[in-house]
Amino acid sequence: MFAREAGIQIEEVAASIFSGGITNAGAISTTAVGNGNGIVIESVAALGTGTFIGNIVNSGTISAAAAGIDIISVGGALFSGGISNRGAITAQQTGIVVRNVGLSGFSGGLINSATVTARRDGIFFDYFAGGSSSIVVSTGFAGGGITNTAKIVAGSTGIFFGATANGTMASVTISSFAGGISNSGTISAGGDGIRLGGFASDSLASVIISNFGGGITNSGVISAPGGGIVVGGTGSSGGSFTISSFSGNIANLPRRLPGCNW
Repeated sequence: MFAREAGIQIEEVAASIFSGGITNAGAISTTAVGNGNGIVIESVAALGTGTFIGNIVNSGTISAAAAGIDIISVGGALFSGGISNRGAITAQQTGIVVRNVGLSGFSGGLINSATVTARRDGIFFDYFAGGSSSIVVSTGFAGGGITNTAKIVAGSTGIFFGATANGTMASVTISSFAGGISNSGTISAGGDGIRLGGFASDSLASVIISNFGGGITNSGVISAPGGGIVVGGTGSSGGSFTISSFSGNIANLPRRLPGCNW
């Protein structure tokens, strides 16, 4: 499939329940710089009680002039399923973007098992509040986390999870993150390899991660001029960033070669 803008675009589906999942197994190539996302899923069952039931799976090849996969505001209350990339992605912006998904629960996980090459971040998963809005995420990744088993080549961060509050009194609170971040593949990044954090910018803006209990594990290879694994965010112009409780482990393990049992 050759397209100027999005290869697959599903937007503004104001259903209370979206059931069935979304799958791509073909080749997608886009050309519009800034707008040419490979797959766009935005504002689907995004109202306060909205529920998305199903998996989002890519096993095809995506060459995108913008983001490879862009998932924003899907399942306003609950996202019951997982996000899986099994196909090669080449993106002029971020490889995989996930934002404001399942504010009351994300029962699946995000798994990458193919090569992602991106000029910006490889995987970017965050919760965002702008202006003076507030977002509360009651349970993040109740049944899964962010996992990379393949190769990520990123101009900025390899894998990012966190939150952004941008505006006077904007706030994001992640009450519980029960998953984790795991890399058993290869990450080559221009900034940090794996980062748990966020940004709060402007007067009284705040990001609070109340409880992170999943841990961060690397058993693969990370090459990054910044930090290999970084935990922490920044507040500027009167904003504040807080991680109240971190109960998981941060582990850098020896890489196990194929065929080795030690």
